[in-house]
Amino acid sequence: DYNLFYIEDGGAIGTYGFTSAVTLAAWQAASSQDANSLEADPEFASLVGVSGVHAQTATENNFYLKSDSPAIDAGTDLSDYFTDDYVGVTRPYEEAWDIGAYEYATPEKPTKLKVKDKGAKWLKLKWTASPSTISKYWVKIATDESFSDMVGYEVAADKTSKKITGLLPNKKYYIKVKAQYESYYSGYSNIKRPRTMPPQAKKKYMKAKSITSNSAVLKWKKPKRAITRYVLQLKVGKDIIDTIKLKRPTGNKAKKKWNNKKQWQKTQLIDLTEDTTYKWRLRSKYKKINSKWSKYKKFTTKSE
Repeated sequence: DYNLFYIEDGGAIGTYGFTSAVTLAAWQAASSQDANSLEADPEFASLVGVSGVHAQTATENNFYLKSDSPAIDAGTDLSDYFTDDYVGVTRPYEEAWDIGAYEYATPEKPTKLKVKDKGAKWLKLKWTASPSTISKYWVKIATDESFSDMVGYEVAADKTSKKITGLLPNKKYYIKVKAQYESYYSGYSNIKRPRTMPPQAKKKYMKAKSITSNSAVLKWKKPKRAITRYVLQLKVGKDIIDTIKLKRPTGNKAKKKWNNKKQWQKTQLIDLTEDTTYKWRLRSKYKKINSKWSKYKKFTTKSE
């Protein structure tokens, strides 16, 4: 019982007494056996080979089940005798035993992958769990859409988030997630294409020079990634008194100087108040993506 019969042209399931049964129904009527068996194409992965069960070479048949095989969840419980399939996968996978040498244990893929938060060198990911029984997730990240330089991160089965660190600032990445159960893998989730934030200005490389009673030159070291704009915020006490946007110039010579990684950026502030302590901070911008704000730096104008 609990067999799956597939009859090719001219074949028969068997002979009972002197009766040749060419259909399952005829066999059941003649033998009173196989009440829970099926007659259908088992939908094996491949039957192009000539021998073998495990399909280790191209010349061997592959008796793994396809996802739409009628053999899935149609077997009987044989756990009193063994609890795994031909390659060691635990049986049953979820609902019931499968008919055949292999338990179909391919989990459904995780869905709705999204980027919950990000910084210059990290991305925080979140996804909806696979509804199947799984062993773990794999997060795959690369710098090109073909995933040729793919790196994988293992995530526990009960987790649906991952923070990836050690990334490059202002860099576009490609990310996808799949589930694993023993030696079986799901398909991949949707692909996300986030860009990390531009690098944050560092306080130790922010300086105020040529300070007078009403002016100062502010300088900062340019990050090692492309920047199209800086935003400078100026405060006295708790009040923001000015926000200055510094755009990348358009002239070739000026643009080349702006893009030079060894160059310090600078801007002059005028019409300041004498003997006043100012606080200033920066954030960089690439196209529409802002970095995080730097920490505040202070300077005090002179008295006349």
